[in-house]
Amino acid sequence: MDESTSTSKLKKFKKYFFEFLMVFLAITAGFFSENIRENFGEKDRELDMYNQ
Repeated sequence: MDESTSTSKLKKFKKYFFEFLMVFLAITAGFFSENIRENFGEKDRELDMYNQ
């Protein structure tokens, strides 16, 4: 019974770690994409102001 308990705990740990990793990557990707989008908008406004 010891083996099944430790195996079960290891499977749970792997599952939780994988879920944490996926959430972390999703948040990080969202952060970077938001910054890139903002940067494009700021450059566009900068060019508009420069051309006026």
